[in-house]
Amino acid sequence: MVILNSSEEEKLTVKERIYYYQVLKEYLLASKHQNLSAGSLSICPRINPLIRTVLNKGCGYKIYVEDCNVDGLVGIYAFTHQDKFDHVNLVVSNPNHTILLNSRVLAPIYKAVLNLNGVVYVDKASKEDRAKVKLELLRLLYSGKSITIFPESAWNLSPNKLHLPMYRGVVDIARKTGLPIIPIVQEYEYKNKDDGKEHIDYVVVRYGDPIYVKPTDDLGDKLDEVSTSFATMRFDEIQKKGVFSREQVNADYFNFVKASKRNLEAAGIDILVEEQHIFGAQDPFYQTHYLNAVDFDDDGNVLEKGNSKTIKKITN
Repeated sequence: MVILNSSEEEKLTVKERIYYYQVLKEYLLASKHQNLSAGSLSICPRINPLIRTVLNKGCGYKIYVEDCNVDGLVGIYAFTHQDKFDHVNLVVSNPNHTILLNSRVLAPIYKAVLNLNGVVYVDKASKEDRAKVKLELLRLLYSGKSITIFPESAWNLSPNKLHLPMYRGVVDIARKTGLPIIPIVQEYEYKNKDDGKEHIDYVVVRYGDPIYVKPTDDLGDKLDEVSTSFATMRFDEIQKKGVFSREQVNADYFNFVKASKRNLEAAGIDILVEEQHIFGAQDPFYQTHYLNAVDFDDDGNVLEKGNSKTIKKITN
């Protein structure tokens, strides 16, 4: 079967597009799984309740779940991405077993945890591998299995950005399958200890309303809808935390930045390589958006704009 690229697909009429999706579904259901960890469809669903319980009790912090009305809902669970514990939060909070999408570049201990859940691995640097993985995600959805993805495709390490720019693949696979996107945000609260380390107190995981993409929908418009849902929910959660003093923001921010760098290294991720896979990272506006560019003095106090030091430099 000939797989159409995005520009070729956009040239189809709605009738042709619907027919193409049906043929694609039949083709994928008749073909073998690819890039899928062993046991993802057999052992992992059975042990999922146990894994959820173990992670919830063993993570060392509280996980509060809001508006999670998804029991039995097959779809595309789309999470914000901020921390090495994101995977724990998404597994614990979701009553449904889902297959995770994750980069191959990951430390062995994290891979071992993901493999217990079931995961599709992708080499983000390979266009060919990304194309194969997209077909695998469609294959899973067509077969009635839910997936979980991070549409930002990288960690959002800037507390001043509600989320990073998102890849349109999330709305593309939703249009092809007719299954909903369930936007989910996470908001971490840290214990303020003056030791330069990150101490998670609790995490709020909030589920948004399902978003459906019809064959007639424009993908750009639907991606904006997903983006708006992410931003609105995160802003609401941040707003609940109230106003902080400048001193609190300084301490929490620098602990967050230092811990984020350690977390990336612990997970086996190179921050400079990670930057290459952030959508729009080469645009001048986004070149340092993964670590918010602010000025500071030698004691770590945030300064007025116009000075030379930035957060990016102290993390390299």
